[in-house]
Amino acid sequence: MAVAITVIIASLVALPWASQFAPQVRDTISEVICSISSHLPGGGDCGREPLTEEDFQPRCTVSSNAQNAGSTVDIFWVSLGGDAGLSWQEYSDGEVHVTIMDGYSAGANAYTGVSWGNNVTLAGAGANAGVELEYGNGDTWVFDNAPEAEAFVNDMQSYVDSNWNYVPVLGPIFNSPPEPPSDPHVTHHQFSLEGEVGGSASLRPGFEGNEDEDGNVNNSGSFSHDWLPSISGSASLGGTYHMATHHGDDPADTTRAYTFTSNFGAQAGGGVYEWDFDPQYEIEESFTVVENSDGEVIGLEFTVGTVNGTSGDYTSEVYSTSIDIETDADRQLVMDWMTDPIDGQLAGMAPNAQGVTERPERDGTSLSALEQLIYDRGVTTHDVFSGVSEDGGWGFRAKILGVGGGYGRDTGSSEERLEESSYLAPPDHPGGTREFRENPNC
Repeated sequence: MAVAITVIIASLVALPWASQFAPQVRDTISEVICSISSHLPGGGDCGREPLTEEDFQPRCTVSSNAQNAGSTVDIFWVSLGGDAGLSWQEYSDGEVHVTIMDGYSAGANAYTGVSWGNNVTLAGAGANAGVELEYGNGDTWVFDNAPEAEAFVNDMQSYVDSNWNYVPVLGPIFNSPPEPPSDPHVTHHQFSLEGEVGGSASLRPGFEGNEDEDGNVNNSGSFSHDWLPSISGSASLGGTYHMATHHGDDPADTTRAYTFTSNFGAQAGGGVYEWDFDPQYEIEESFTVVENSDGEVIGLEFTVGTVNGTSGDYTSEVYSTSIDIETDADRQLVMDWMTDPIDGQLAGMAPNAQGVTERPERDGTSLSALEQLIYDRGVTTHDVFSGVSEDGGWGFRAKILGVGGGYGRDTGSSEERLEESSYLAPPDHPGGTREFRENPNC
């Protein structure tokens, strides 16, 4: 009966009246044929588990917090650094992920001018350019409830605040974290390369003190001339390779996620008298490949995020599209996309991380075929966060034409809270359009 139905439906495609209908008719017929053939002996590439509306409604990150401390030493044109970072994310299903990351950096830079401490310029103007290579490693622990995670964060706080972190490079080596409650669920290794250029000009001698909770500037032991003009700006461009190993209870359940990220950032600052400005803008794009213990691709994720803000307050907007790779045919499609050079670039173009809302045209390229798969089964989210960040520390640096030395201690923290979250609903019918709806899980 299944064979007979398949033949009948396939014959309908050739009828003259079928061509006058929208592509959704042909797509619906193809879906039916595919569904029937998947139950025949030998199955077929259409034998995937059907997705429900809930499958397109993933959990979301409710809040995210991060703290870090470290230092940098400058010797001639070279800078060496070390730091430790603590972050934790709370998800809508109640899980909390706590991560400890150690970082080691080496870079080369050149700039003119002489500076001392934060916002202190003894020269009238300066310019800088540099490049930095960083390696980081760390672990993540997963908790089912917030109280256990909070207790672990408090234990780890002393690790991040330790003075060992202010010994460049060697700090994280000799500073051992407290004994964790269990083996880590995820292990991280990360390499990043970043270049930066910047410049500044100021008529302000001295330095500005720190602000208290009421916004008042404490200038104890210092002097400040805010009424004099100053201006500064910088831009950075970088890339990151990150490998995360997710450990399962059974070694066969272990998976690895490889993430490739590119980012661009720009910021400016300055002011005169009671008027000042310090806008910032960042954009980051990445794609992640997930493999099982046998090295087979089982998932893809594409993300694009932007950050806009000023004076430490910012808004972050993130689009993310992920898809599970379940069949050999889909797996081959992904491999074709990753190895097919377009315009001389590995993997060519990346699918739209903001989600495919209309069924792509079938033009025979691996990108189009991948976008068709994402249209049918991709899970896309759009999240908006409000955040606040704070940087601190002190340092002494004296360089002229890039020659000299210096030392600095740096601290930083950030907090983000979810403001709104939506998901891309599945097509109302094969070939139909998809639209964003509010995520009920968030």
